[in-house]
Amino acid sequence: MGWRIVSAVMSALILGLSGCGMMEDDQEKTASSSANQEKQSELESKEMDDFSDNGNGSDEKKPNKPSVEKMSHTFRNLFIQETDKEGRVKKYDSKSELVQALTEVATKDLAQVYVEEYYNEKDGKLYLEAKDAPAWINTKQPYQTKRVDSHTYQVIQEAKSELYGHYRLTVTFKFQEDHWVIQSRNMKRID
Repeated sequence: MGWRIVSAVMSALILGLSGCGMMEDDQEKTASSSANQEKQSELESKEMDDFSDNGNGSDEKKPNKPSVEKMSHTFRNLFIQETDKEGRVKKYDSKSELVQALTEVATKDLAQVYVEEYYNEKDGKLYLEAKDAPAWINTKQPYQTKRVDSHTYQVIQEAKSELYGHYRLTVTFKFQEDHWVIQSRNMKRID
């Protein structure tokens, strides 16, 4: 039996960052600086920061890698809206409102495709249609991150499910307008 989309409640992630005190010894400063750089590199790969300073003092921005886990989680939580027992969406009343919310992490074109496929409007209210959910990147399972160019990355994951069988999901992330967005999601059955 296929999985059905069910109501989901948004969850919040809280990142705790701790600072370091001043040290007198130059050797300790160097060791602390190296440790802080390593810690910062780890945090940058997990944070949702979409760009960094280019280092020359100008306002020009260059993209870091997209935060696959956070963006995928946010897209899924925004897409699967909490509903009442009739399937009416509690937070939004129209497709355009939901599309606007999804553009936080997805292109408008991708958001529109998903909202048109899974939601309908009736009497000024938004309803989630009962149908099989799309495949998602499972960030607890192995996946590949492929750099296409400095503004485009692809995340590729092969998986098996009862609903889809053996498949490959490719999610393309694009850096545009100073932040990363999910540009496309493409599932291909491998069987």
